[in-house]
Amino acid sequence: GIDRASQNALALHHQALAGKSSKFEISWSNRSYDVYVEPFRNPGGDIVGVIGVAFDITKRVLAEPKLKDNERLLSDSQRFTRIGSWDWDIAHDVTKWSDETDRILGLPITDPPIPFDDFVEQFIHEDDRAEVMASISEALEREATTSVEYCVVRPDGECRVLWTQGRIFRNSAARPRASSVQSRM
Repeated sequence: GIDRASQNALALHHQALAGKSSKFEISWSNRSYDVYVEPFRNPGGDIVGVIGVAFDITKRVLAEPKLKDNERLLSDSQRFTRIGSWDWDIAHDVTKWSDETDRILGLPITDPPIPFDDFVEQFIHEDDRAEVMASISEALEREATTSVEYCVVRPDGECRVLWTQGRIFRNSAARPRASSVQSRM
């Protein structure tokens, strides 16, 4: 008798012989693999075999439960301390936010992050925008960290004072790559 995983792998190899590419994960001899199977064609386009590649993903599979636990602990810690974090990819103007940052700003957790300029316009109180932007500009110019206190205006109109610390990272060409920020109410 052949086990279920081997039966599935064999079926996908047969599908490749019929012209269909596939990807699957398989466990074998206490190891885990990502397997890619493609039909192999001769110069005339006829399928003459199957070519496959297997990547050992055992370390990743074993690390995933610990990573999930660490993510849960980080999220809990941020929620209990009311500290949010986010990264800003300056070159692409893309932000990645923690759930706690969304909570602090009064946003649904499912809302995607917004471009930094939109964040400034929508959330930073107009009286504080110049100071925040000056702090960021100074950090960008001097390759330094930034620390600034300002008021955010949540969608419900409530104002909250945040103290934010940021750090500029640079790529190999010394251009600003990202800013890792932590905000605390």
